Amino acid sequence: MNFVNLTNFTSAESKKMVDALHENGGDVSFTIYPESNHDSWTETYDNPKLYSWFLGHSLKVRK
Repeated sequence: MNFVNLTNFTSAESKKMVDALHENGGDVSFTIYPESNHDSWTETYDNPKLYSWFLGHSLKVRK
């Protein structure tokens, strides 16, 4: 298992992916927590907006 030193992490590639999804009709949310280091999920799951975002989406069945 490899661990990456996230102090050297840049969000540039993630931002490119989010931009591409938006340009193609994707409804994505992208948040950077600069002080979280590797523990971004704690702040994410503590945010009530996440659950509103979840509930605002549903799977579209393809035929």
